[in-house]
Amino acid sequence: MSDDEREGEELTELFYQDTDVFGSRSPNTTISKPSDLTHDEKLLLKDLFLEYVHMPGQDSRASLSPEFYKEFFAEIFKYWVSSHRVNTRPVLQPRTVEQTRIRIDDSWAESEPPATTESGTMVHPRVARKRKLFEGIFLTMEFNSVEETFTWTWQNDEGKDTPFSALCRLPRGVTKNDVILMAIENYDSFERKRITSYNRDQIINAARRRIHKWARAGSSHDDTIDEADEIGQRCILPLVLASDAYLKTARDAAKIAAEIEKRRSMVTT
Repeated sequence: MSDDEREGEELTELFYQDTDVFGSRSPNTTISKPSDLTHDEKLLLKDLFLEYVHMPGQDSRASLSPEFYKEFFAEIFKYWVSSHRVNTRPVLQPRTVEQTRIRIDDSWAESEPPATTESGTMVHPRVARKRKLFEGIFLTMEFNSVEETFTWTWQNDEGKDTPFSALCRLPRGVTKNDVILMAIENYDSFERKRITSYNRDQIINAARRRIHKWARAGSSHDDTIDEADEIGQRCILPLVLASDAYLKTARDAAKIAAEIEKRRSMVTT
């Protein structure tokens, strides 16, 4: 049995185990919770549940489990009932300055080590202090996900572009690489939330549009799903992380460096 066939069986079994369903419903009856849906209606949401489980950026705990099944339906009816309006076009939020720009200040500095005696015991315990080095500097990371390129812009505490070599020293214990790593991780954290939120809205709103129509028609409606209420191939956005691109770039650079070393050794021998 292939992985797809096994997943299909697990998915079908999961939906058939759900006995918290409605028998029949007259037209124009408000659907306000998962148990207001009939068994057949829940089955008609099976494709969206699968999209929800596999959407890019989804939590690592996502699975075809009863717990995640309940979470999916809870998301659909979160602050919503079938008589409410449904947003047909979720908006992808733009990247913010907070995503692409980080500030390095005294909070990055290592704490002062506690004073000790020759025997290693602490002399009067004291609160760890941090050195006052500067007001702060900034690093802006521009990431081109298509070209997989990075542009780094350092700024002083006045927000003016400044070469890294001209900046005052970093907080104690912090290196340039530490700052670059933090910028990449900061970008990825925001990007994961941004893309996941958009994809989730696409899936949940598609489910709500279906349920809205079923509520108006009553439980005797047919099983046809309008094309506008399906999730097309381009509806779900991929999650492109800066860290993945940086790793690929680093591996490519390592291969080039190795080839350079190889060719140099051939010239000198």
